[in-house]
Amino acid sequence: MKDMQQISYANQAAAMAGRERFWLVDELEQLDPEDPVRVWVSWLCLYARDILTGVLPGPYEQQAAERYAREALMPEEQFLPVAGDPPAELAARFNVPVEQVDSRLIDLAARLIDA
Repeated sequence: MKDMQQISYANQAAAMAGRERFWLVDELEQLDPEDPVRVWVSWLCLYARDILTGVLPGPYEQQAAERYAREALMPEEQFLPVAGDPPAELAARFNVPVEQVDSRLIDLAARLIDA
């Protein structure tokens, strides 16, 4: 379906995203709305929506979706001053899955190298 995008998290189906809404798998739907994984998957869905509606060029790519979510949830100006804190503390502060903290550091390092 060109109007829907399957969303994955940890190599498993996590949601289906459309132009106007998304549907989480039951396990994620049952989590607290502020759960870091649920929030994370929701941002991946927002990226898919932006692709499906033409706001961003496609196609949907997992790495690009994750970078989009990291940039939204861990803004550079808020993240850099505390980047030396332990990953678990940063994950809690920014309400993201802990594995995304190192990826954010890599994103920012790559940007500095390319500058």
